[in-house]
Amino acid sequence: MKTYLECIPCLISQALDAAAMASEDVDVQSRVMRRVLRVVAGFPLHLPPPAIGAAVHRVIREESGNPDPYQEVKERANAFALGLMPRLRGLIDDADDPLEASLRLAIAGNVMDWGAKPHVDVSEDTVQLALDSALDAPLHGGGVTELREALRSARQVLYLTDNAGGNRPRPPLH
Repeated sequence: MKTYLECIPCLISQALDAAAMASEDVDVQSRVMRRVLRVVAGFPLHLPPPAIGAAVHRVIREESGNPDPYQEVKERANAFALGLMPRLRGLIDDADDPLEASLRLAIAGNVMDWGAKPHVDVSEDTVQLALDSALDAPLHGGGVTELREALRSARQVLYLTDNAGGNRPRPPLH
């Protein structure tokens, strides 16, 4: 995966939002953005956007002295997500295919990405709508059958989550 020119405005917008979360001091925000612009301008576009994002967020942490600009957002999002757990468990338990329902709900959970969509209203209603439509929406690319077979023969599974902030342990789904 490489970075396209269309990725650059998004990275800059994310940096501005994160700088504002990291510090209320406009001088700090200005220093962050000037340095971020230099970093992004000099970054090789053959590298993936997460590589540039990591460099951008390193600048934000260094310039602001804030180790985690998203901490407050993560805490609110985690509390909201944990409040959804009983309903989600019920949807999975009642599903004809619990694995497919779990996959669909995990996909729908990507709507809760404040870093990628800071200007989008990621409200309770938005999340509820995504969850409701996830169970009925077409699943493009398939792969559920293949995944099921791979899981049957696997000794271990590594499941990476990207929108799970904070350092608290997560309760298992099952």
